[in-house]
Amino acid sequence: MYKKAVSAIVATVLVLLLTFVLIGIVWVVIKGALRGPETQIQIQQACAQTDLEITKAVWNTTNNNNISITIKRGTGGGEIVGLTAVIYKGTDTSVAVPIENPQIDELTTKTFVINVTKYDSTFTTKPSKVELAARVKVGDAEGDCTGVLATITEIGEVS
Repeated sequence: MYKKAVSAIVATVLVLLLTFVLIGIVWVVIKGALRGPETQIQIQQACAQTDLEITKAVWNTTNNNNISITIKRGTGGGEIVGLTAVIYKGTDTSVAVPIENPQIDELTTKTFVINVTKYDSTFTTKPSKVELAARVKVGDAEGDCTGVLATITEIGEVS
């Protein structure tokens, strides 16, 4: 007589547990789908708030055609986890060069030396322009900033 009552209780508990597991799975899927656009918006907001300025660029022909780029960072934005210098020769030809160790703290200035010919062996003349693109981290998410964050056209030369 008690065996049937215990079986009904066990069955009810198992059905409830299965229901909670299914609700949890559905919630994780829905939350992930909703979080995607929200994360991209947060990344682009951080990009818009990231204050970068190329204060100086010097082309050095005596040192393997390196370019020294001095970048000043203001306040705001996310953690910078990647920087790319887009270096132009002329008006329509460019090479995108990832900057090694791109971390630059707020309110600091840092100079990066880039060997351009490592990425494009035909690049032997002074660049006409340098643009800066960034990758930022917000929380656990990383993303590329759309657009250029800084540009310089006045490039010095050491020969």
